[in-house]
Amino acid sequence: MLADVREGDAVLLPVGAAVPGGVPAAWLLSVPAAVPEHPAGCTCCLPRNPAAQALGDLFLRRGRGEVGAFRSVLAVVSPDQAGQVRAALAADPLVSGRYRLA
Repeated sequence: MLADVREGDAVLLPVGAAVPGGVPAAWLLSVPAAVPEHPAGCTCCLPRNPAAQALGDLFLRRGRGEVGAFRSVLAVVSPDQAGQVRAALAADPLVSGRYRLA
């Protein structure tokens, strides 16, 4: 899978995975820190899908110049995490507005 990485790709890796040499940018798929909930459990306080959080953070880091520009993101994840990536692309409005499944 990592053999498919091209110049200009970002790589989404699980926490604890070794970042391969020569990869232009890497980001970790991690569970975001717990957010305190309002008593009613409103949607503004519910944590986002971990993949949505990771992809959102990658987008912000790119905008801030903390990582180089990338043309695509290669997700090297477990089947469960792949489901989280697909769910983020399908249901999270910020992720689906910035990324698409290819």
